[in-house]
Amino acid sequence: MWNEAAGRISEKMQFKDADGKETTVKFLKMNCVDFQGKCQEERIQAFPTIRLYKRDG
Repeated sequence: MWNEAAGRISEKMQFKDADGKETTVKFLKMNCVDFQGKCQEERIQAFPTIRLYKRDG
């Protein structure tokens, strides 16, 4: 399901952000076994976790 959504949406569909600017979204899959420190830093505690980050931080 997640791979299908990523294939259809990631960097393909256009969305408007809060300012009305057209943008795309990117799906990212992270292995929290291999990147345990990063997952802890981002406070990922359940799977799957969906986060939205603005490009400008």
